[in-house]
Amino acid sequence: MTIGDKIKTLRKEHNLTQTELGKILGIEKSTVSMYENNRSTPNDDIKIKIAKYFNISVDYLIGFSDIRNPYELLEKEIDPLTANIDMAAHRESKEDFSKEEIEELRELMKIARENKNKK
Repeated sequence: MTIGDKIKTLRKEHNLTQTELGKILGIEKSTVSMYENNRSTPNDDIKIKIAKYFNISVDYLIGFSDIRNPYELLEKEIDPLTANIDMAAHRESKEDFSKEEIEELRELMKIARENKNKK
């Protein structure tokens, strides 16, 4: 799928017209049309605006990845990990994490979430 195909698909998934997407991106409808028809390629600033608006990665937009938003996948992986840490904290087995290790893991997850939100 080309970048133009992806832009068109994303626009339609969000029920936007080319005019509406153009206003969101600060460009003309005709420019959106040229992107969607692969007659022009958005510059990096526009790619970033598209990615932010549609909550996708630029890697997905340019075809480097098939994963729309890897940060959402990371979040889905972190939440069960948090639950497992909390469960481990309540068990009394010698194999469980120490209180210090649990706090360190929680802090690492907090940092990971903060970094994700900055992007």
